[in-house]
Amino acid sequence: MAARDAGVAVSTAQQAPLILLGLLALCLSLLVAMVIGANRFVTRPLSRIAEAMNQLADGDMTVAVAYTERRDEVGALAQALAQFKAAAQERQRLVEENTKAADNLEQAARVQALIGS
Repeated sequence: MAARDAGVAVSTAQQAPLILLGLLALCLSLLVAMVIGANRFVTRPLSRIAEAMNQLADGDMTVAVAYTERRDEVGALAQALAQFKAAAQERQRLVEENTKAADNLEQAARVQALIGS
């Protein structure tokens, strides 16, 4: 009986490093999966949103804002950027409208000056 117990103890002792190696491989696999998931679902979308912000800051009003359909923080950030873009487009439209109105007033004043002289 003692020899059998000793055999079981030796067998268990031989399996312990293999079990630890298996657990280590599992932990490393989970870590790699988390890094890939973070890159795919957080880092890459944030990089695209930052790129869109830079293009919008450079005056490119045609930039597409991605990820507005997401229901997480990335989606909230994308929706805020889309609202900012819409406000910037409206501001640009109003500036162009005011410039056109000022040009029309200036032209009307020149015509009036010519008629009045």
